[in-house]
Amino acid sequence: LTAAELSRVFDELEQGGAVTVRLTGGEPTVRPDFWEIFEDAASRRFSLVLFTNGSRIHREDVERLKAVSKSKGSRFSVHLSLDGGTAETHDFLRNRPGNFERVLHTMKLFQENGIHFFVESVLHAATFSADEVERVAAIVRGHGATWLSLHTADQIGNGQGEATLALSREDRIRLRDEIRPVIERWKARGLEILFNNYNYPLDEPEARDGRDPAPAREAG
Repeated sequence: LTAAELSRVFDELEQGGAVTVRLTGGEPTVRPDFWEIFEDAASRRFSLVLFTNGSRIHREDVERLKAVSKSKGSRFSVHLSLDGGTAETHDFLRNRPGNFERVLHTMKLFQENGIHFFVESVLHAATFSADEVERVAAIVRGHGATWLSLHTADQIGNGQGEATLALSREDRIRLRDEIRPVIERWKARGLEILFNNYNYPLDEPEARDGRDPAPAREAG
């Protein structure tokens, strides 16, 4: 869609009473007209959430974000992607050498300019450990963020065909149990860590053949 077409979509969403609009991708900032779209969306009554990998945010862009943050307050938020606690682990998943340092630079800019941000992190077969979560948490809290959401890699989008990255059900259960002390420790330091599992609740019976677990039958 063009910027003009998206503007009409924003009109319809606003008139229809939409509460929140998310700008995401892929990476939304690769569009040459992204900031035009962003400022249009930011001028609306609905809340606005920007999801970005942070690698293309420059100092002049921070000024735009800062202005919107000031005008919309809690109705605007930025979610950054940090997929590892080291350049080796983050850049491996992003397949972009140098991406890790660019994300840290963006975090520093946000911290210096008072832009509140959240962090999303994807753990995969090579990084799902309490130690890796500790490293990510230290970076996130060290840059002033107070919210970290952990996800596990799945074979969707760019992950299709990457079976070696996906975590098994047993892996996800083990990870959940191992990071519980980490979550409690960082909560005391002002960082809320969420562990999201979208496949199905890990405490439920395992799904078979892609179907939801069958409900238990009542006796009688």
